[in-house]
Amino acid sequence: MKKRNLFLILGCLFLIALPGKAQVTIGSDAKPLDGALLQLKENENGATQANSKKGLLLPRVSLTSTTDMSGIEGMSATNQASYKGLLVYNVSTAVPSGTYVWTGDKWHLLENADSFSLTASNGILYSGGAVKLGGALTEATTTITADNKALIFETKNIPLNDPNKGIIIRGLSEQSYGTSKALVADINTGKLGISAVVPASLAFYQSSDETELPQINTGAVQVVPWNVTGSDEIYNNLVDFDAAEQSFVMKEGGKIEISAMLGYLGGGRNPATGAHPIANYQIIVNATLQMKKATAWNYDTFGNPIEATAWETDYTDYSSVRGVYVGAVHYYRNTLNIPPAMAQANVGDKIRLVVLRPEDQNNPGGFLGDTHFIQNRGIVRPWGTKFSKSIKIVLQGP
Repeated sequence: MKKRNLFLILGCLFLIALPGKAQVTIGSDAKPLDGALLQLKENENGATQANSKKGLLLPRVSLTSTTDMSGIEGMSATNQASYKGLLVYNVSTAVPSGTYVWTGDKWHLLENADSFSLTASNGILYSGGAVKLGGALTEATTTITADNKALIFETKNIPLNDPNKGIIIRGLSEQSYGTSKALVADINTGKLGISAVVPASLAFYQSSDETELPQINTGAVQVVPWNVTGSDEIYNNLVDFDAAEQSFVMKEGGKIEISAMLGYLGGGRNPATGAHPIANYQIIVNATLQMKKATAWNYDTFGNPIEATAWETDYTDYSSVRGVYVGAVHYYRNTLNIPPAMAQANVGDKIRLVVLRPEDQNNPGGFLGDTHFIQNRGIVRPWGTKFSKSIKIVLQGP
């Protein structure tokens, strides 16, 4: 009997002396993974790697602040570092509810993408899984240097004026047609640059007004009127407007290029009731650009001033075009284009556009073509166009 008891005692001592691993599996009798001190599972991993239908329910505490230690038994300022990694679930309303971990000096809320928010001093915030501007940017502007490397934005479409799509460049002041330089994009490379796309000194007037010309059949010069404070579209840094003479007054001197366009409907007799064939009907009209010199000096072909002449102090024909319209002229709206012509202008010189019915040199007192019908006729918008008249003056050089 004594020998048996001795063997039992020796066996127990042998078992106690064997090395052991303090690893625990909760939920089943299965062995935990070698690297886990504690493993929660009900069975071994299946095809989906799931091994349980139950979860870990954390202890619930009531925190009064993110530095509160009173809610944890035994935790104090002297041993708070020892509690790093302690995991709890807060149920109080003093701080946002959720899962907290003790980091050594405070409780840190484990955020999710829906509840996380961060606001910076420059107004940028993250909320609801999105980064956006929460207000005006107050920090100083930062310059990004690309070190000769291109910054490329790639998109299927870059709209010109849709603020909801693509890339929009703000802060550039609106420039008129007479601007000497503008921001442009190279159609081949996409690079932005500054380019002189229009002349620096230019006057461009265009109008949609229609005007009857009641004196056209008398041979009188009909001055084309302009409504520069109303419906006329104006791009100008070169001239002033003389309302009394309906003319444009040069503010700079030099070589200029002038041109004009005029829509005209002369009418005439109705071919359906006329006495001779439709092919014999003609409407003839002249459109002319005239100049009036501020000082009585003329210029030779080399641009040098020569002896003054009296005609320079009044309006004189400078560039003209004649429209001859044959056939069914009763309803036709025609376009008269005065092509660009060069002139030497001084400050104060005046330019105007006129129309008239030309005289018949072989028939004194008579006029070329048929009588123009004046009611609802005159300066009109040609079919399919927006404007009835325009004039352009470009300063080309000194």
